Amino acid sequence: KEPSIVMYYVGRTTKETGSLLVIFLAIYCGLVTVSMIQLPHRFFNLRYRLFIDSANGTETKSIVANNLLLPDEKNCSRFASIVHNDGMGLGHKLTEVIFGMKFAEETNSVYVYNFDTFELRGDHGSYEWLAKFLPLQTTEFTTAELYRKGGIGGRKKVEAAGEQPPDKRPNKKKKNRTSFQVIRGNWYTVVERSKRQRCNVEFYTNMDRCCKNSTCTICFKDLSRSGVLEDMKGRMRKAFSLSTYIPSQQLADTLGQNRTSLVSIVWHIRVGDIILNANKDYFWNISKQIAASFGKNTKVPSPHVFFLGEKLEEKMLKHFPFLPDICNQFFNGSCSFPNMTVDESFYSMIKSDVLVTSGSSFASIAAMLRTSGITLAAVPKSGKKYVGIYDVSENLHIDEAGNIDKIGELTQFLESHTVNTDHLQNNALSVGH
Repeated sequence: KEPSIVMYYVGRTTKETGSLLVIFLAIYCGLVTVSMIQLPHRFFNLRYRLFIDSANGTETKSIVANNLLLPDEKNCSRFASIVHNDGMGLGHKLTEVIFGMKFAEETNSVYVYNFDTFELRGDHGSYEWLAKFLPLQTTEFTTAELYRKGGIGGRKKVEAAGEQPPDKRPNKKKKNRTSFQVIRGNWYTVVERSKRQRCNVEFYTNMDRCCKNSTCTICFKDLSRSGVLEDMKGRMRKAFSLSTYIPSQQLADTLGQNRTSLVSIVWHIRVGDIILNANKDYFWNISKQIAASFGKNTKVPSPHVFFLGEKLEEKMLKHFPFLPDICNQFFNGSCSFPNMTVDESFYSMIKSDVLVTSGSSFASIAAMLRTSGITLAAVPKSGKKYVGIYDVSENLHIDEAGNIDKIGELTQFLESHTVNTDHLQNNALSVGH
């Protein structure tokens, strides 16, 4: 978030030499800090790492840094990104952004955010609203900035053709299309090459070129990538905290004149090209546990379940005909099927008190952006063994039978969000927000 320096020291030290080393590092860091204040923080995420081995008697551990790149020039530029694919859904597109951040970290580079990936219509229509909804262009280095520095920005047609793009920048000769060396290829291959490459370089890979073995076809099926959303959630949440998006319709608006103070439960239903978890026993088990969490505490507002999906109520009930029965059995009939746009649904999932995901990447990204409330996270559509890819530490996991891990946390959340029934506001909807 702020300029910081971590240094590499590969070697051994004893108690006698340790104090001298610390003094040296203090002086060195002071000098480097003075030079750092001249650099914008987004340009200075090239890092030195410091490893100090401590000797205990005759035992000494050996540590070897995996990247001994020591850029020390103001003009040392290194950029990295993932070349975007067209036509994907919003969840996959944002997953691509997150993996790009991780790829830049592993190549010791500045991540380049390419908003072009959202200017094209995808599986959920137009994503132009995302510039206000999730303004990554204000928190990350962008392709527009890279173009001004003379870079290519990883344009897809360049990747496909394997050659430099036609120059669109004015006053540039053809032979000076790019100011940087461009390195493309498999994720692991590019990372290895990045360790030998110093400055003025762009690194690119694709979502389908990040696996070591042939059985893995795309990044989020590479088990070694587990935890990548957890690693990058801080950067994504920072961007969302700067959102200027205002939905034209919120959950409270869908209730009309029946708005009272209640706990909002958004339950994402995955319909469309893929139908997920269309199993009555699965939904019944989850609903039973949620209802039990409310208990008999009269100070906890009643729940209202908003079933959100890509289709209207009629389409959802075609594949999930048991939803009305579950609603009546566990939630006193307090359920609805709001007709919302993609952006409104995305916003509602992030802002609800309780989110129940479907296994869709769309809902999983919404869960990652949440900073309050409770998330009950279903097994991803890619399978149980891939749950670590889309997981964040705040999630409570739902297994394939509908059992919720650590369900007691939902009860604790509800008890901590009780309201004084003498001071209810007529237009209140959510306890937590």
